[in-house]
Amino acid sequence: MKLKVLFITFNIVLFGLLFTIFFLPLFYANGNFIREFWDSNWFFGPIFLLIIVTINIIFFRNKKTIDAIENEDWATLSEYLEHEIFDKKKISFRNVRLLSESLLILSDFASMNRLEEFLQENKPAYVLKLSTKFVAAKMLSGNFNELLEFTARFNTSDQNKDEWMAFYHAFALQMTKDYKNSLIEFKSLQESLSIPLLKLLSSYFVLKVFAEYNELSNKEIESSRLAIKADISSSFSKEKWLKYLQNEKEEIHAMVLSKIIEDATTWLFA
Repeated sequence: MKLKVLFITFNIVLFGLLFTIFFLPLFYANGNFIREFWDSNWFFGPIFLLIIVTINIIFFRNKKTIDAIENEDWATLSEYLEHEIFDKKKISFRNVRLLSESLLILSDFASMNRLEEFLQENKPAYVLKLSTKFVAAKMLSGNFNELLEFTARFNTSDQNKDEWMAFYHAFALQMTKDYKNSLIEFKSLQESLSIPLLKLLSSYFVLKVFAEYNELSNKEIESSRLAIKADISSSFSKEKWLKYLQNEKEEIHAMVLSKIIEDATTWLFA
């Protein structure tokens, strides 16, 4: 309802401005002034009309999508977008992103796999852009072998590689019980990652989850934990850190790690 109200309000404002600029002078100005005014400002009329027409065309072209989002009717939205993308081949990034988010809400992981395969064939760049959505789907479905295979595509030596994909590759190794290689990757990520949350999680896995594998003494583990705490505390108070985590968890690829994030934070500030 909010979008419709905004659309109606926008139309009213634009028509009001158009009337005010071009027709209000009729009620208080003489003919010569009006002629001069219209001669020098006539081009504003077509501009206003073009804006109004463009806004209305965009709205009515997307009315089905807008109605479904406003009504939180994710099943209808996903059905409509699947028809647009798979059948009509209208593969815009906006449509693909909306479909992926709708399917995640519906927990329709089979359709997420179908979307991934379709994009890999038709728009592979979108797979990269939406990689965290596909990761979240594989996490929620508990298919860690697929998660490992998917994240391995992005686990290159490129310095510009996606940090979330690098983290999830190490995580997938741990979930598929390849503890040795998982520990090796988490140790590497401790040093290379720049995202504070991922630095903490990588350190948590190395020092806490893999405590029996990392060949560190309890004293060394505690010393490392305090160093991480000091590093984070130099940029965040505990309150700011918790707020930062809340903001991070608004993204579904972080939200699915909520329990691990809570455990790591408790461990850090113990």
